[in-house]
Parts: sequence; C-alpha cells; structure tokens
Amino acid sequence: MALQFILPQIFAQKQRSVSLYIDLHVNKTIYDRTFSNNSAGFGFGAQAFINTKTKFKPDIEINGDIFGGTKQLFLTLDGKHIYAKDGVSNILVGATYHPSSNYYVGFNLGPTFLNSNTYLGIKPTIGFYFLNQRITTKISWTNIFQHDDISYKSFGFLVFGAGVKLF
Repeated sequence: MALQFILPQIFAQKQRSVSLYIDLHVNKTIYDRTFSNNSAGFGFGAQAFINTKTKFKPDIEINGDIFGGTKQLFLTLDGKHIYAKDGVSNILVGATYHPSSNYYVGFNLGPTFLNSNTYLGIKPTIGFYFLNQRITTKISWTNIFQHDDISYKSFGFLVFGAGVKLF
C-alpha cells in the first residue's frame, strides 16, 4: 500500500525553473520618420521565462531584426543625413501573466541598439501556446523611443512570430 504512494513521487518530473523558446518572426513598420526606408523586416530571437508558482513569470527576451525598404537618402533642412534602419537588436526584461496554459500577455522594456545608438524600447506581447506548450506564436508591438538631435519621432513596428521550446 505504501509503495503505491511512493512510486508516483519518485518518477514524477520536477518542473524546470526556466523555459527557453527560440523564434522566427516578421515585422511590419507602423510608424517611422523614414517609413519607406524601413517598411518591413524579419528577425529571430530567444525568450526565457522564469517559472514560478504564480501566474506571473519574469522573462527576458533577446532578439535581432533586419529591415528592408527603399533605402532612399533623406536629409533634414540643415543637411543632416537621416539614416535608414538596417538592423535593430533588443535586450528586454519584464513580466508575463499566464491566465491559462494556452496564452499569456506580457510587457518588456530595455535597451534597443539601432544605428550604433542605444534607445529605450518597450514591447507589449500576446502569446499563444500549442502542443502542450512546445510551440508558441505571438503578436507584439515594439516601440523604440528614437529621440535624437534630428527628431523626437519614435520607431514602431508589429511583430508576428512563431517559436519552439528548447527546454
């Protein structure tokens, strides 16, 4: 009788303290000071969730994106170059809320690296899980507060991605 209660505890797997996903995604620019230069792109990333006993999970997300477009030369009124965005990298930290095992919502912020400069970026996300949380899809919006000597216009884009759980 006692063996009946001991065996399930011996063979049960302990939940990992971290879940790591890698993903590929496509981007669509929704606003930018040189919109035609950076109209769309694609990228890849990794996101780690710290598993807790609550529905809130801290997370960190690292990703990189490449943008394409016309890459025309734009100048300010005083002759300064307004450079197109070839690539954007982010290191974002935040938290996610998992109301069920099928989806989550999150908010991350952190440094964004763009054209050899560092800006603040924010990224709210809605994610969905499939196949016992082994596959994820997500929709997010990234806003980069690109405030510099040329303008105070932010750069924002939608992200549509799909990923797989590594562990």
